[in-house]
Amino acid sequence: MAYKQKVQKVMVQPINLIFRYLQNRSRVSIWVYEQVNLRIEGHIVGFDEYMNLVLDDAEEVHLKRNSRKPLGRIMLKGDNITDTTVGLFMELHPILESGDIPNDKLWYVLSAPYAPCCRVGQACVATDDYKVFIIGGADPSTAYSDLYRFNCAQHSWSKVSHSKYDARYEHCAFIPTCDQGHIYLFGGATKNNNLNTIQTMNRETGNVETMQCAGQCPTPRTLHSAASSGNCLYVWSGGHQGSNPVPDLSLHIFNAEKKSWEQPKLHGKLPNARHGHAMVMNGDYVYIHGGMSGPTFHKDLHKINVKHFTCLKLQANGDVPSARAAHSAVSYEDQVFIFGGLSLEGALDDMYQLDTESLTWTKLKFDCAPPAPRLDHSMIVTHLPIVKKTPRDLPTQSAETNGTAQVSTSNGESSSSRPQIVALDDWYSSISDEVQEAGDRLESVTISDDKIDGTVPVCLIFGGMDTSGNLFNDLLVLRLGD
Repeated sequence: MAYKQKVQKVMVQPINLIFRYLQNRSRVSIWVYEQVNLRIEGHIVGFDEYMNLVLDDAEEVHLKRNSRKPLGRIMLKGDNITDTTVGLFMELHPILESGDIPNDKLWYVLSAPYAPCCRVGQACVATDDYKVFIIGGADPSTAYSDLYRFNCAQHSWSKVSHSKYDARYEHCAFIPTCDQGHIYLFGGATKNNNLNTIQTMNRETGNVETMQCAGQCPTPRTLHSAASSGNCLYVWSGGHQGSNPVPDLSLHIFNAEKKSWEQPKLHGKLPNARHGHAMVMNGDYVYIHGGMSGPTFHKDLHKINVKHFTCLKLQANGDVPSARAAHSAVSYEDQVFIFGGLSLEGALDDMYQLDTESLTWTKLKFDCAPPAPRLDHSMIVTHLPIVKKTPRDLPTQSAETNGTAQVSTSNGESSSSRPQIVALDDWYSSISDEVQEAGDRLESVTISDDKIDGTVPVCLIFGGMDTSGNLFNDLLVLRLGD
């Protein structure tokens, strides 16, 4: 059945940002009003005389069904232009093309077909050869036991065939230094119970084995996050049942080289038991932030020295984040970053940076909309390869005559020879039940190793959900460092 689409009226885009996209003929991703699982993607090519934004090579992207539908050239109707803003009320993110260098303070979408379906509670790891792996997760109907690989050089998804592992969500994963060919999984929950097994997964063949470990294993638990360094995985607290955490204040350390668990005695001020906390390694310290226990949300910050096994409650200053749980944390250089999560007010979309030397929090500001508010998502630090490219042939805008954007390119081609622009408010379409994979009609872009000129560190976010029950499978990146 056909239905009508409208642009999500969320925010006003700064005019300088719109023109930056226009100058580079950027491909952008736009939310669709009241259709959280729909996006419109296309290249910005200009405005008409009424300041309506024109997209070329547009596609309708249905996240939940993993389908893409070509739309050709469309026009997004906005309000009148003001001195400082364009009246385009929408969530708009640029799409980062393979090999391009991301700009500072911009969230980019990495758009590719064959993505994992929408989910929460998945584990995510990155490798040195520009791969990101998504393991497991769940939606309201089932828990997953699949393995997906995203190639950061090719900007492509692939599903890795594997032998069956325990379908789980709210688990953690890491790749130890001593065994970089395998992904190690711990904890999480199935549809029936919590887990405490270590399973190893060959990241090329998908072969899965359950490891027999020495020492005392942690009790079964869900684990929103854990910290890792070298050969060691650090586990602290976690979920038991409902909103209650496990009654356990031990630091559990798994050593992949020794295939053993240990629980060293901790000294100092310990955090109270909780789950949904963010946990990340920086130097010799495990940082623990937030989480919840029963109805109580926490915003405290602790660090554990893993050499001397001392624990300290930190008194940070600056823009201290609000109490939250089910958020994410990553570490880069001497900084710790957290994003999103769940608070008493609902799902969050804010991001904070902690300077671990000065213990100062800074709320980050961006030149675009942040990712959609979400919780129980994945966030990691990885590196994107970049290449030197010749400048694109940029379109130049000519005079408009009849309310239709007339765009000419550097080769003299007129937009009159292109498909007719369709106004979004008059655009009707339908999506068939069958998934139409864009990979059947889109040419994959491959970057060979000899073309890579360097890498850029980025923070990468995948999946999660909001408090309205909408699940995500989008992939967004933010450049880190100078």
